Amino acid sequence: MAAPGGVVFGNGNVNTAMWATGIKDLNLGWESTSQYNFGVDLGLLNDRLSVMANYYISRSYNLLFNQPLSAISGSSTILTNLRNSKVQNKGIDLQVDARVISTRDFDLNVSGNISVNRNKVLDMGGASTIITNGAERSYLTHITQEGQPIGMFYGFKVKGMVRESDMENLAADNAVYNASTQSFPQGYSIKGPARSTASTNPLRPGDLYFEDTNGDGVVNDADKKVIGSPHAKFTYGFAVTASYKNFDFSSSFNGSYGNKVLDGQDYYLYNMEGSGNQYTKVLDRYRSESQPGNGKVYRASRGGTQSNSTRLSTFYLQNGSFLRCTNLTLGYTMPQIASLTNNAVTNLRLYVGVDNAFTLTKYLGYNPEVDYNNGANLTPGVDYGKYPLARAYNIGARITF
Repeated sequence: MAAPGGVVFGNGNVNTAMWATGIKDLNLGWESTSQYNFGVDLGLLNDRLSVMANYYISRSYNLLFNQPLSAISGSSTILTNLRNSKVQNKGIDLQVDARVISTRDFDLNVSGNISVNRNKVLDMGGASTIITNGAERSYLTHITQEGQPIGMFYGFKVKGMVRESDMENLAADNAVYNASTQSFPQGYSIKGPARSTASTNPLRPGDLYFEDTNGDGVVNDADKKVIGSPHAKFTYGFAVTASYKNFDFSSSFNGSYGNKVLDGQDYYLYNMEGSGNQYTKVLDRYRSESQPGNGKVYRASRGGTQSNSTRLSTFYLQNGSFLRCTNLTLGYTMPQIASLTNNAVTNLRLYVGVDNAFTLTKYLGYNPEVDYNNGANLTPGVDYGKYPLARAYNIGARITF
């Protein structure tokens, strides 16, 4: 496609011009998927217990990808296929339904399901590792590479917090450090925490320090690695329904276990610069050796220069596991309503209920079930102040005439 505009030549006049935008790949094709399923449905105990299980393995080929382009081309990306690329998903879905009690006056039914999925990039089709930005700040957050699931969190691993006892060793390291080459003498073994090129401030007590994965004494981009998974180990749900004479009760729950969440707001809610609201967790920050806090929250600082505290690391990943009660409802069906109304009303049920009654989670944000990037495959598991789920209280009547 082309876009009209203007260009100025040597005479100073604006001349009509056209340039390419939204460049198209003429060889663009469809992704393809092959899938195999094996399922079992069982009915036991006169169908009081039913079990449904499904195992699947799916492979997708020639994946679609917005390939970055030089802006001089008139476009920043081009939608193309990663030729010969291959991604695998395999897992199992299991559902169990049971009529636990069934009598004249009382019924109790329980159902539950669990889903396990394992994603893996088998072949990038000759492409290099894809590192992407999934939050509003400029740092890179996710990595996609062969042998790993799509969109894993990417950054530094926090190894610890600097204490007063580290300062002598840090001074010894600083004495031999070559700032111009950002390196130590060959064969030198550092005595204190590794220094980070991401920080323009020298390490002080209360600062975080990162793992030096390659052992050269300096923490830089070469030390970044996969630091967490946005993909749950499993998701699940269950429901309980019961009735006793004219009363009925229903409840439903769902949850997720084993995934991490990156909350982009944590950069501000932990910054302790006095510019806005903070987590109450900052009360447990490092203040001094006599007041070290919980040993996890770094010291307060108003420094405008970069420090380890502002780099994407395991510090900013939270546990995304949760259990949510999605609905509770209690109802009562009026007996003999037909005779009381001369058959004008044949059935009347009154009920009260609540949606999203509660969520059990260690996540500090509004909602651990996040999707800031609206389903983007390369950048899952990011929150940036997504609107919380609303709790709704319901009261009503169902009338049949």
